[in-house]
Amino acid sequence: MNKKPKALSILAVIAMLFNLTAYSVSAAGNDVTVNRNEMYNEYIKMSVDKFDGLRMSTVKGDPDNPNDDGKKLLYGNYNSTSYTVINVDGKTQKYSSMYSRNNTGGFDPENKTHWSTRSYKDIDIRQNYSFVKNNATGREDLVEIKYTLTNNDNKNHSVGVKIMIDTMLGENDFAPFRIPNVGAVETEMSFYGDEIPEYYQAFDYFENTSVVSFGTFDKISSNKADFVQFIGWPRSNSAKWDVSTKEGKLIGDSSVVSVWNTKELAPGETRVYKMYYGLGRFVADTTGELQLACYGDNTAKINVSNTGYEPSTITAYLKNSSENTLENVTVTLNNTDEMTIIGGEKTISVGSLAGGEEKQVSWTVDFQPSDSTKTVEYSVTANADNAEEKTVDLSTELPCIEKPEPTTAEPTTVEPTTVEPTTVEPTTVEPTTVEPTTAEPTTAEPTTVEPTTAEPTTAEPTTAEPATAEPTTAEPTTAEPTTVEPTTVEPTTAEPTTTEPTTAEPTEIPPTTAPSSGSCATPDEPHNTSACTPVTANGNAIQTGSVSLLAVLLAVLASATGMAIFIRKKDDSIE
Repeated sequence: MNKKPKALSILAVIAMLFNLTAYSVSAAGNDVTVNRNEMYNEYIKMSVDKFDGLRMSTVKGDPDNPNDDGKKLLYGNYNSTSYTVINVDGKTQKYSSMYSRNNTGGFDPENKTHWSTRSYKDIDIRQNYSFVKNNATGREDLVEIKYTLTNNDNKNHSVGVKIMIDTMLGENDFAPFRIPNVGAVETEMSFYGDEIPEYYQAFDYFENTSVVSFGTFDKISSNKADFVQFIGWPRSNSAKWDVSTKEGKLIGDSSVVSVWNTKELAPGETRVYKMYYGLGRFVADTTGELQLACYGDNTAKINVSNTGYEPSTITAYLKNSSENTLENVTVTLNNTDEMTIIGGEKTISVGSLAGGEEKQVSWTVDFQPSDSTKTVEYSVTANADNAEEKTVDLSTELPCIEKPEPTTAEPTTVEPTTVEPTTVEPTTVEPTTVEPTTAEPTTAEPTTVEPTTAEPTTAEPTTAEPATAEPTTAEPTTAEPTTVEPTTVEPTTAEPTTTEPTTAEPTEIPPTTAPSSGSCATPDEPHNTSACTPVTANGNAIQTGSVSLLAVLLAVLASATGMAIFIRKKDDSIE
């Protein structure tokens, strides 16, 4: 279809007049130049029309190819025929910020991008065309086409995106696509989900190629296209949203379409849609009857987990330039020590190749991870029984895979038993130095109250236990229970040496010291007594204090009630 530019509208004239006052600027150290409505570097140029449509062409193109200077990569003269359709709640509209009330944007040389924004039914849309590094060539000769949609409403909206580019190689608007593991694609085809190819190429002619394009899709993020189409531009352009490809129908005027089906976008949610298109390359030997051209990534892509590289596809294109049939044609991938072929063999049999016929073969390989940046060199060789052997050399740069800092060093500081050190359990806290008889020494009891009865070992004999020592006869006469009961505390001062635990039982007194070290231990767990035994704080003071208090009470009692007489009678009874 002949896509003739429409007559310029008044708005276009105004835009052109405005462009006369536009600026030209180069971003220091960024190697891009902005001039009116276009931005370019030494390899390619992008221009954006008044409707935000994209046009692309080469500047100097591939430095190794003197024939691709100033060649078209996308169709478009005054206006672009590459555009994007936004679908919101089932209603579609071509993206353009021209008539938007909040129209903003322009070229941003620092970020090597052109951006614009608009809103559509509470959905904010941002468009970005940016120069990015091309894994096919290792240069910034690829354009990322990206749309960011954000729902600023308080309810869900169903949104979808269709990005269409109208490919054109030099002067060839009908250039066929070359797709790995598929071949030359001249009829309409659709690819869904995981079947979407890693990349595609297009070139104007196999022999005397002047320009090669390269396109790829977002296959890493969570929002990958639902399907892509290689389809005739007129059919895709006539559809408001999507159109089914027809098997066997010639593509003719070629285009590539990426489609994201409509799905809910929640309030406040943002979603990104993108694809890539730019300059491609291949290495070729097109002399003689058997012609060979090969493509392999210039730079391997590091995978998401940063443990290796994404699988890479190497493609060999074959053509028989003679009128004779070439027999038993084979193609071999050489120097594979630093790569692993996934699901295939080094040598692939092509069979016979008729006069003028083209075929292609591909290998999917996985390069071995490298802890330093290096280049892997390899080659492809084509053979036929009745043609001269052909070999082309290729290379792929392997970026350094930075090994993550070992986490083994951290664990040891967390797991170590340094958290449960026996330094907390040490019996150094339990020492009997707290319960020792040093706290019970009768030196504290030697008050004038009952000097000889507390110390004498004669008090330990069963004579101290007899009920005659505890008799309640002492309680009656005093009638003051609490003052008489204390005598039950004195007996324990005689037992301590035989039953130390009883001196530790006074856990009723020190509870406040337990919280300092966590949960308390039971008597069956002496290794934890440090957690709740209060004597570590001031054990001697507690025991001595209790004895002193008793002495004072007894002294007061004796003076107040004539206890001295009672004690004397008690002494006489013991004798």
